[in-house]
Amino acid sequence: MCILDLILRYELVIALALLIIVLLLLIWLLLRKLVQVAGITVATDKDTYVREETVHITGLLTMDGEPVPGQIVDLEIQPPDPEAEPIELSATTDENGKYATDWLIPSDAEGGMYTLTATCLGAKAIKTFTLNKSQKIFEED
Repeated sequence: MCILDLILRYELVIALALLIIVLLLLIWLLLRKLVQVAGITVATDKDTYVREETVHITGLLTMDGEPVPGQIVDLEIQPPDPEAEPIELSATTDENGKYATDWLIPSDAEGGMYTLTATCLGAKAIKTFTLNKSQKIFEED
């Protein structure tokens, strides 16, 4: 076997390796466009509340970092008792992917830690807040 044959074989191996790398890169780019990843946030205006107070819930829905408008976000508030029925709410995202809704805490609500879960497009976010066990504090006129 002559040196020229070895050089040609070596160049062929390098060319095939580069071709495989380019094909893998193209497949990765295509899959990135086909598989989009949703992200969601959820927040409350405070960490601690009293009965008959309003919990202001806000959040942001994105797809690959871009806001997603016009989607319904499912919200679930689980009371401290895990056997209790969760409170179900929903909100729709605006043109900037933001959503907002309110929940008025009932006067007979159980005190303790509540878990708020937001879900949409396969994404999920969780936030906890506390309801003081004491009664609502009344403001003087």
